[in-house]
Amino acid sequence: MKKLTVFFFICVMMALTPTADCWTIPPTTVPPWPDHHLPSFSCPDGWTMFSMYCFLYVPTKMTWDEAETNCRRRSHSWPANLASVFDSEAAHDIREVLKSAGHEHGKVWVGGHRTTQNPSWSWNDMLGFNSFHDFCSVDHKHHCLHLTFEENEAGCLDDMDCETKLPSVCGVILM
Repeated sequence: MKKLTVFFFICVMMALTPTADCWTIPPTTVPPWPDHHLPSFSCPDGWTMFSMYCFLYVPTKMTWDEAETNCRRRSHSWPANLASVFDSEAAHDIREVLKSAGHEHGKVWVGGHRTTQNPSWSWNDMLGFNSFHDFCSVDHKHHCLHLTFEENEAGCLDDMDCETKLPSVCGVILM
């Protein structure tokens, strides 16, 4: 209310001045934003966008480390990693990417991992989120996560020996 009162007072004062028009906003010129500084919220070529994520299915079977390295090399303009699966929506989106590639069920590497020094699961995308979609089991013996899709199921996370060779899903979070 104070702002409205102040605005009204200023308009009245300007109205007393013969050339004042408080309802006209003076034109301003805003310098154009250079094209090379405009943020691009699109996925790299060949990737699929879901909300603020881009995913890429990689059918080549690799170890977890090889798959992570491969993801980092596949995106030149965005930092890519093995995909993070924070929630059921991300799992659903990844399943859609797999279906469109003809890989409807099975296992794929995703970016969850842990170490002997740090037994807590984390994602390798450096965002610091520690939210995870459903785990298939509670007993974890290995240090790398994969996402498993059985026929007609939503998918779940499970651990596996990091040297196992699986297809993978790369992810980019658009910010």
